[in-house]
Amino acid sequence: MRGRDRAILSALEKQISKIRPRLSEKRRPFIVEFAGTPKSGKTTTIGAVHQFLKRNGVVVRTFQERASVAPLVDKGTAFFNTWVTCATLNGIIEALEDEKLDVLILDRGLFDGLVWIDWQEKTHRVSLAEADGFRSFVLTPRWRGLVDLVFVMHCDAETSLNREHAKQITLRRGAIMNASTLAQLREHYLEAAKRYKRDFKSVTVIENTRGPEMRTIIDIAKSILKSLGQFADEDVLCLPRKSLEGQVKLSERKVVTPSWKAVARLVNRRGTYVARSAAEASDELLQVVPVCIIRNGDRFLTNVRHEPGESLHEALGNWAGGHVRKQDLDDAKSKWASVMVGLRRELHEELSLEDLPQLQPIGIVYSSEDKRAARHIGIVFQAAFSDLANIAAFDNKTIRERPNRYVRTNWMEKKELCRTLDSQRDWSKAISNFLVQA
Repeated sequence: MRGRDRAILSALEKQISKIRPRLSEKRRPFIVEFAGTPKSGKTTTIGAVHQFLKRNGVVVRTFQERASVAPLVDKGTAFFNTWVTCATLNGIIEALEDEKLDVLILDRGLFDGLVWIDWQEKTHRVSLAEADGFRSFVLTPRWRGLVDLVFVMHCDAETSLNREHAKQITLRRGAIMNASTLAQLREHYLEAAKRYKRDFKSVTVIENTRGPEMRTIIDIAKSILKSLGQFADEDVLCLPRKSLEGQVKLSERKVVTPSWKAVARLVNRRGTYVARSAAEASDELLQVVPVCIIRNGDRFLTNVRHEPGESLHEALGNWAGGHVRKQDLDDAKSKWASVMVGLRRELHEELSLEDLPQLQPIGIVYSSEDKRAARHIGIVFQAAFSDLANIAAFDNKTIRERPNRYVRTNWMEKKELCRTLDSQRDWSKAISNFLVQA
């Protein structure tokens, strides 16, 4: 290996050594999909990336493409593509349960399923209605949002056939492995990359006609590490402490009601998305944490979190919520709107709640009970539940986030909230007192 290549690999290993410690705080595995035309170098690249991550202490798993293990014979049918895509989705969902897993590599996945349904529609194997139904399911944000990177690898038909025949003793063409079909398929993958670019977080097209050379693999590894670093150390919404204190008179352990127009204006003008590690170390910034109290008349939804090692472990809480991530801005028209988008996402992740009633801001909460708490500001919203099914769904329930993390929920009367203040942390105490006085 040349000295220049050694220097590049050494730099990659230094980069991953900085990322690896933060992976213990990840919410789920980081997921990478490789798709593309036959013999475009996917297998070689996946093997190299897997080995690189594993030898540098990252817990990685490669999920074999399901087409090679499908029990169905006819690979050109909608049944086959549906089986393969759903089997891949099953593998992704199962991987979410593995707390130790850092990175999941998909050898073809959801993007690939979309490519093939488009192909089957184009070749009249399925109707437009069937294809649209398939696409609607796969592109559900809950599923496609789990795939962090998609690499679409392709090469020309001649290269593909040469690589195929290099390990065979026949020159006969296959149903797909022929020049005409391969050329059409290549064009189809490139069209799909454009069509679904906005649906997935990242779609990168890799032309690999000359072969899976070291440079191509290194460039892919660099791209993965860049995104993995951002995944492990997410950018979160912050406000300059002095700017907020100039607009709102913060009160220890007390909910204060500001001018919401002024707060929205401040967030839009002065809000910045900062790497969480940097925000956690800065006394000049306040991390914006939207939280929601859920009420049914004079009853409030409470929770007790089982999160060993976390500050709220086994504490009684009367709110749910979390940080606003930079990705929340993708679905919002402004930074202030991203606060609500982030809150809805957090409520989905914590309590599996979707389609909440209107979120109404009611106050701001702050506490300096410790250094970490003093670097956060809570924006308190409320939502009212009146549907009996919704109410019953959270009455004395356990919601499992991961095998060793779960939340127990229950409804509690306003007076009972105040009788249990000793079990609550500062934000919950402040909110409980606010609710009683309201």
